Amino acid sequence: LSNRFSGLDVATNPATNIDGFSALETDRSDWGARLYVSKETPLENILEKLQYEGCFIFRYKQGDATKPQYIHIKDSYSSGDITTLTKNDITGVNISHTQVSNIITDFTVNYQKHPATDEYRSQETFAVSSDRTKYNIDTLENKKTFNLDYLVEQNDIQEQTNRNDSFINYYHSILGTPKIIISFTIISLEYLNLEVGSVINFDNSNMHPEFPFGVTNGWTDLTFMITKTGKTVGKTKITARQI
Repeated sequence: LSNRFSGLDVATNPATNIDGFSALETDRSDWGARLYVSKETPLENILEKLQYEGCFIFRYKQGDATKPQYIHIKDSYSSGDITTLTKNDITGVNISHTQVSNIITDFTVNYQKHPATDEYRSQETFAVSSDRTKYNIDTLENKKTFNLDYLVEQNDIQEQTNRNDSFINYYHSILGTPKIIISFTIISLEYLNLEVGSVINFDNSNMHPEFPFGVTNGWTDLTFMITKTGKTVGKTKITARQI
């Protein structure tokens, strides 16, 4: 769609010329989708719905149309995929959490949309009662219904094992529990090139504060993805979210 209707093009092929495409293609290789459009619809609306259901983000780095990028959270990351920062690389650390009122512990997903009637012919549900108890969530709260227009296979919807196995798994991993939000300014010249979508963590033996609020194991098991940057001469402001 992007190539045919919006003019997006790459020098050779998406796997080598679009950042993140190859990894996303691998993680979505078993997913099945059906796209139909029966009335005039803005292309932007279709693309946004596809990325929402496909569990990824498409963007241009720094707004540069020559630098297309696909971002999604992988099931796991090797050490080479992660940049480790210390307290000597950053300043002005601020830590917060996503609100408990915004987490989703009960999913209802409608899918297999009928092209003629616009009715959803299938439904999957998923709930985590232990989290509702843990966070003292009322029976009717923190529930969400998702209506999917393009995903059609049950295996791509229902609860499975890994984050990228299904729609429910992916969004539950992001929205199912409170996540740490960290913001800071990078002062080390070595890391000024960090960008939205970069994955970072922090040296557990050389970080301040030593223990983020509510975490007993320090920074050891915490990994973050950068969601916002602001660049000035010699500094980069970063906001990152726990993944």
